[in-house]
Amino acid sequence: MYNWTVDGINVLDQQWFWYRVDTDPTGQHSIDTLPLSYTQYSPSYVSASYTAPSFTITANFQLFGGTVISSNALMDEVFLIQNTSSSNLTLHLFEYSNFVLGVPGSDTVNFPYSNSVVQVGTIGSVSETNTAVVTGLPGFVAPMHHEANVYPNTLNSLNQGSPYTLNDATSAGPGDVTWAFQWTAINLPAGDEAEISKDITVTVPEPSTVLLVGLGLFGGLALLRRRHG
Repeated sequence: MYNWTVDGINVLDQQWFWYRVDTDPTGQHSIDTLPLSYTQYSPSYVSASYTAPSFTITANFQLFGGTVISSNALMDEVFLIQNTSSSNLTLHLFEYSNFVLGVPGSDTVNFPYSNSVVQVGTIGSVSETNTAVVTGLPGFVAPMHHEANVYPNTLNSLNQGSPYTLNDATSAGPGDVTWAFQWTAINLPAGDEAEISKDITVTVPEPSTVLLVGLGLFGGLALLRRRHG
């Protein structure tokens, strides 16, 4: 996801997702390195499935925009991780986000809780709150790490070619700040499914005459583009 325009203002440079199977010595991999199938149910709702030999990650994105010049929008993101193998699976999922909210280099980011984050800039704010459960096994997804940093430190760590665990830093900035979450499904039983549900809210309190045009990703495969640093 590389563009999110609210009332004529693009607030997003990049948001994307990486995975790692247990302690894979080659480290994390972007989910779009896996074979893809997807269905776009509407201009604001798409479901994309990434399939590996032992698991499937299904990412569901749904945009809820405010009214014209309401200056806010919400993205609901739900990830389903299914163990399709015949043995237990340990899988890490990473979310990396780089929002730009106004004057470059002036944003700050803070994790008030381990499952939520708030970034503030000169033109507004973005916040995310998330939960994670396993069907029939509440609380099975653990631990959840997070990281506040400045570009491109976290991105480089995810792409370094060796296992990485987010450092749990709770704040960064002012600067070109980034933030990330990490979930770990530990010994997910064969056939079971872990669910991660996240809500991202963007508020740009300086309305223009341009309506909310939504995410630049909702053009079929445009959803699946990502940019590595």
